Parts: sequence; C-alpha cells; structure tokens
Amino acid sequence: MRRAAALLPLLLLAPPAGAYTTNAPPGELPERANFNAPRIAFNAPRITFNRPSITFNAPHVTFNAERLTDEEKAFAPKSAPAPAPPEPEPLAEGLAVTEEAGGVRYTLSADILFDFDAATLRPKAREALAALSADARRRFPSATFLVEGHTDAKGSDAYNQALSERRAESVKAFLTDAESFSAADIETTGLGESRPAAPNETASGGDDPEGRQKNRRVEILVRPAS
Repeated sequence: MRRAAALLPLLLLAPPAGAYTTNAPPGELPERANFNAPRIAFNAPRITFNRPSITFNAPHVTFNAERLTDEEKAFAPKSAPAPAPPEPEPLAEGLAVTEEAGGVRYTLSADILFDFDAATLRPKAREALAALSADARRRFPSATFLVEGHTDAKGSDAYNQALSERRAESVKAFLTDAESFSAADIETTGLGESRPAAPNETASGGDDPEGRQKNRRVEILVRPAS
C-alpha cells in the first residue's frame, strides 16, 4: 500500500499514452513533434438589440414680444417686413392726387390745362378733368368742389390775379357742362401768384423756369357734401 501511494503522484504527472515527450530546450523541438491540444469551443449567446421607433414632437412655440427681455428679443424670430404697396397708377398726365383731412386735393399743371397766357382749356385738359371727375364720383357719391387758380410771378400782381380767376372759371364750366356737376356745389377762387408751390427765382436772383412751371397750376379740393 505504501508503494502504491508513492507511485500515485508519478502516475498523475505522467503523459498520456501515445503522447510525445522531449527534453529539448524551447525553440529546438524535433520536426516530427506532434501536439494534440483539446478542442475548446465558445458558444456565446446571440444578442439582438431591438431599437424602438422614437418620435420627437416639438410643441408649437409662440414668442410674446411684450413679455421678453431685450436680450430675449434679440434671439426671437424676426417676421419679414410687409411688402410696400404698389404705387397707384396716375389718373392722367399732369394730374396729381393728394388725400388730406376731409377730402382729396387734385393738382393739375396749368401747362397741361392752358396755352401760355390763356384761359381756354386744351384737349389734354379735358382728358385730365374727365379722369378727375370719375375718381371724385368713385370716392364721394355727392361732393363739393373748391377750384383754385394759381400763376407764376411773371407779370403784374393784378394781371396774374385776373388770369388765375379766369382759369378757375374755365375749369368750373367744364365740370358743370361736360361732367354734369351742379354749379351750386362748385366754388372758384383766383390766388394769382400769392401761394407759390416753388420759388420763381434761383438763390442768386435769376429766373427759375422749373419753379415757375410748378406754380402755374389749378388745384381742386373735393370734399363729401354734407
């Protein structure tokens, strides 16, 4: 029994039958050396990642400018400026329209209305006055007219005053005869050179033709009848 017990460690350390052993140092193994290593297999479980569909719903955000600080307003979305309204088409050549409190003022160049130093309406004047009449009727079902005659500073004050009065009366005659407005609703006045729209002379005292042309005009203030 003692002999068998002594041999047991040797048997446990002995190589299995058929195994090749050698005492050669590492790196100098015989060419026919054969090593049988046991086969080791790793069976990893199959892992699957199922990513659920994720949806982000951003809430609608509204900026209240009255409650924002100046710094917050700098980062707030800027609204695009509203496009400028288109320029209205002119009613007729030489006719300007200006809205003012209580009515509309129509300004007609005297060079369109009359020949030089005359008070008889030209054909172009009739076209402009017809367009004016149509626009006044569109704005006011019933209206009153104030017709003002103006001249430049050429000639004497008395002459220009009389000329401006005759021109205002010519416009009134067209409005009553051709456009059928009531004469009782049309008032005329001649202002001569007393209310220039532009200088009649340059800064050096010379003649200013462009300024004098702007001053030769007829203005018609149209208001709704009370």
